[in-house]
Amino acid sequence: MPQFLVRDLSSSAVSTLKAQAKRNHRSLQGEVKAILEDSAARARAMERFRRESEKLRASFGKRKFSDSVDIIRQMRDT
Repeated sequence: MPQFLVRDLSSSAVSTLKAQAKRNHRSLQGEVKAILEDSAARARAMERFRRESEKLRASFGKRKFSDSVDIIRQMRDT
């Protein structure tokens, strides 16, 4: 399994991570690993979302849609 070293992390960041690890019943290494894995999973999900939204936009072609703000205001004011 790949490993890496983080150098020159501020003492306040380390303290915060240690406190967070304690709250989550993890070691400092376990907490950092969980944070990194969560971040990577979110990045993958965001990339999937971007691809899907791009496909959806492309499916509309060059069609224009009206702004619904005016319609909502009219409905609210009646």
